Amino acid sequence: MSFGQAALRTAIAFAMLAAVFPAASAAGPHPADGQLSDWRGDATMLSGESRVSKGELIYDDWLYDDYGADLNGISDMPVFRGALAPTRGDYRYPTNSARYGYNAADLRQLRISASGRGLHIAAFLQTMKEPDAAAVTLGIDTGLAREGSGWPDGAGIDSSEADTFITFWGTGGWITDRRGRRERLRKQIVNLAENAIEVTVPWRHIPYVRGRTVTLYAISGLADPPSGGYLQVPSGSATATQPGGGLLGGGGTAAFDVAFDPQEEWTRVVGSHWGEEKQSRLLADRSVTGLGRQVRLSQLEGTATESYAPAPGRFYNRIFRSTQSFGEGINLKPASGPAPGGSPDPQFLSRHQPYGLYLPDDYTPATPAALLLNGHSLDVNHNEYQAVSPNLFNQLGDERSSIVFTPLARGMDTWYIDSGFKDVLEAWDDLRAHYTVDEDRTSIGGYSMGGYMTYRMGLLMPDRFAAANPYVGPPAYQLWQPPLPPQPPSDYDVAGQTNNIVVNGLNLPFEINNGGVDELVPPAGPLQQAQAFRDAGNPHLFYFFPSSDHFALILADEWAHTRDFLDQHPERDLSPDQVRYKRYPSMDLPQHGLRFDGAYWVDGLTVRTPGDACAPGASCESASGQVDAYTLGHGRARGTTQPVTTVFPGPPLPATVQGVNRLPGSAITPQNRFEATFTNLSAATFDTARMGLDPDEVLTAALTVATGPGAFALTLKGDFPAVTATLDGLPVPVQQTAEGIVLSLNMTAGAHSLVVTP
Repeated sequence: MSFGQAALRTAIAFAMLAAVFPAASAAGPHPADGQLSDWRGDATMLSGESRVSKGELIYDDWLYDDYGADLNGISDMPVFRGALAPTRGDYRYPTNSARYGYNAADLRQLRISASGRGLHIAAFLQTMKEPDAAAVTLGIDTGLAREGSGWPDGAGIDSSEADTFITFWGTGGWITDRRGRRERLRKQIVNLAENAIEVTVPWRHIPYVRGRTVTLYAISGLADPPSGGYLQVPSGSATATQPGGGLLGGGGTAAFDVAFDPQEEWTRVVGSHWGEEKQSRLLADRSVTGLGRQVRLSQLEGTATESYAPAPGRFYNRIFRSTQSFGEGINLKPASGPAPGGSPDPQFLSRHQPYGLYLPDDYTPATPAALLLNGHSLDVNHNEYQAVSPNLFNQLGDERSSIVFTPLARGMDTWYIDSGFKDVLEAWDDLRAHYTVDEDRTSIGGYSMGGYMTYRMGLLMPDRFAAANPYVGPPAYQLWQPPLPPQPPSDYDVAGQTNNIVVNGLNLPFEINNGGVDELVPPAGPLQQAQAFRDAGNPHLFYFFPSSDHFALILADEWAHTRDFLDQHPERDLSPDQVRYKRYPSMDLPQHGLRFDGAYWVDGLTVRTPGDACAPGASCESASGQVDAYTLGHGRARGTTQPVTTVFPGPPLPATVQGVNRLPGSAITPQNRFEATFTNLSAATFDTARMGLDPDEVLTAALTVATGPGAFALTLKGDFPAVTATLDGLPVPVQQTAEGIVLSLNMTAGAHSLVVTP
């Protein structure tokens, strides 16, 4: 062979190698250094889903699904509060919460890449209080012959899938090749701030793996660093140092969680609510068969990206990163003790949180979809409707072309009061950022505690929704049986009582559903709430099912009349003729930057006496202020009401129906004028554009002070020229601002006439 021929063959060989193994930097693209910014691939953030992005295989797991094998064949209650959200898996964490947090082996995300140096792995856990509390094993099936049986390191997996294994925890690990040779893993590092363990496995330890098409499997469990493997799970109850729920005499799997589970199963009512039915059944057989992901490793040495789009007509768990971190792990919050009905304190503490997401069968990102925010019940989670009443997604999702989503709300019993309220808003923001949603066709609903959320969030922010449908929801925080006050007595006797703000529902149609023999929500409370809606002249229908207990409606899984109600009120109106809003400073959430001071074209309401700031439970908790306003700029007289009384035959059950229809006012000649009555307020802001008023013309107003006379700051938003203003014929100071004008008024109790002249 000539020198030229040899050189040519060498060049061809190098070119072939380069095609299989794309060039990498000397340090590799993902060195195990704890600096996670070099993992740049775009995750699906959908539990069970995986994709290749920018040379990384990224898998997102189900959160809070770490319950191991189903050995007893029945559903079990979690150790934390969740009496109506069973698990299939039987494993329970050691009671040393400082180390395990009741969630230490919960795999959140797995990323895998490759370079010229080796295989790179980043495992992200939902909870990591100690770097060596949990262990992860990546099993690689190369298709080559394997020596030995069973997974190493005490994993307790017998299935033949995988011939090469990398087991690691924060302070150690092992590489086991297909010949059964075991070498210590020398490169792993922990990033405690991100709950991540990074690992690099040099190709020299597994040379036969590089560039192959392989199937990957992964499990996680509790680490036992002294033994160099997994902590085993004995039978019986957990102790401070040992998990519980395993096999009598041992011999079961050590795995609490399994990766690559894209099509989770849901056994209605009696199954798991946590996305772990399939894995728990397989782990009972010490198997991971079917829970794997095929990938061509040569793709992971480059920047390969696979397209990904979620399939419509499916239920997902989406994961988002919250701005709120309350620590690590799970707060058990038992159902007995000082707060048997729950508390606003967060239960699920970590930064990343899930929410239930159903995409209708005709969803396409090109078309904005309707949206239904549907809150979950007490002691249940974000998967409640998938696990108990999946027909809801058909009737309120598919048949309305609507996305349906259910936030976890930071726990089973937070009542959407504090951390739970913030979680709903953050989940909602995440959904709007990643899916195409029609803001004007967004509605709110929920069952039981989720019904309470519907009242609370709907009446505090009525202009965010087109319609509302609470089911068996208590109007007040926890238990209310009028004429008695809410029980048990708490800081939220006023701030948690939505009956106080029913007047805010003037432009938000409600469909209220309650039962006559409800053992958890006594009928007296909903009956009083419905009466308040009638007294206020709010648009609503009250379905009262005399024979229904607390659970009958959700178990019946029939939502057709609610579907029809939502279809009758498909869009919100941000420019109604009349606005009525009652402000309670004690209902604000300043710790989350939330202030509830108006809706539609009124905001900036400021309570005069005793002031505009108050914490729940304080002496000023009952302080409130209210505005009732009407614009003539739309050319309509004030609306009228029409009573509704009918009988509903079902399904799901017969009901009596009472309510109010609001009818639009008759046409009148438009006027550049509005009317407003203020009760215990010292400031308010009106948006003239939404009121149909013209800042360039003379604007008049009839203002009435019902209570709380004194100095009053009235802001009118709009593109005003230089203007003068008079109150009852006397000049008043006018301040021009970027948003409009501020009028400094001094009003006594009674009626006043305002004129603003360009």
